[in-house]
Order: sequence, then C-alpha cells, then structure tokens
Amino acid sequence: MCHFGKGVTLERGVIIDGLAEHGVVLGENVLIGPYSWIRSSTATHVGAGLQIGRNSSCEAFSYFGAGGLVTIGENVIMGQHVSFHAETHNHDRTDLPIRSQGITPQPITIEDDCWVGANVTFLGGAHVAHGSIVGAGAVVNKHYPPFSIIVGVPAKVVKSRLAKRVQTCA
Repeated sequence: MCHFGKGVTLERGVIIDGLAEHGVVLGENVLIGPYSWIRSSTATHVGAGLQIGRNSSCEAFSYFGAGGLVTIGENVIMGQHVSFHAETHNHDRTDLPIRSQGITPQPITIEDDCWVGANVTFLGGAHVAHGSIVGAGAVVNKHYPPFSIIVGVPAKVVKSRLAKRVQTCA
C-alpha cells in the first residue's frame, strides 16, 4: 500500500515497492530524487515499510531498504546516494550459509529538521534525533542526541549545535 500526500514529487526512474506491513507513506511536498529505490520486501520477507514526513527530500540514487520500519521526520534534507538498511542477516550458525539463516528487521529513525550529507549509510537500529547534521560518507549505526553533528565510520558525535551562549553586557 502506498499513500502520497499533496505535492509529492517522484523524479524519473524512481522505483517503489509498497508491499509492506505499514506501507509506504510520503507526506505533503516530499521529493524523491531520480533513480532512487524504495524496497520494502524481498522474495521471502514482507518488510515493515517507509514513512517520510512533510517537506522532506532525498536526492538522486538513494536506497531505502525498508525491511524494518524506516521513519523520516518532517523538514529533513538528504543528499545523493543516501542508503538505509533496516535489517541484518542472521549469521550465528556456521553449518548453514548466511543467506539461509534469515534476517532480523531493525528500525531506523531520523527525527525532524535534520540534514544528511551525500553517501551516508544508515544501518538497522540507527536513531538520529531532531536538529542533527550527518556529514557526508558517515556510517550511522546507533542513537545520537538532538542537535548533534555526526561524522565518520562508524559515525560519532563530534560537536553539538547547542553552543554555550556567552552573555555580554551592553
């Protein structure tokens, strides 16, 4: 199931697989850049789906692997080649190929008013709180507090956007 709000823009070459427990829900004025792919399900697994809040966008060649629920808030901007992988392959047994051991869905959340640079990869369980910035090329794999500046592989907080304010006397 897919539900699109008013003013949704799907640029050329976008592929959407809406077969998911929660469907694919795109809020008002969402933009999905060219050649992006929203993939909710595989041949053996119906995924959880994708929800993107109003006024959010991703640029070209982005990938949303929504086996676990991917939730993106309002007013989120994302660069090119951003990818979401909301599940992990089970691999505990050594007597079976990894591909035969199934998968475990893991949700990914990006809260409102975040800026995500190009080539960022989000892994299952990642949670970026509101007002944060994720630098280009980061691999995001855990929880990050509000107003964080997040960079690196694996991603870590290098600064807060909440700078200490110095009071001055006039």
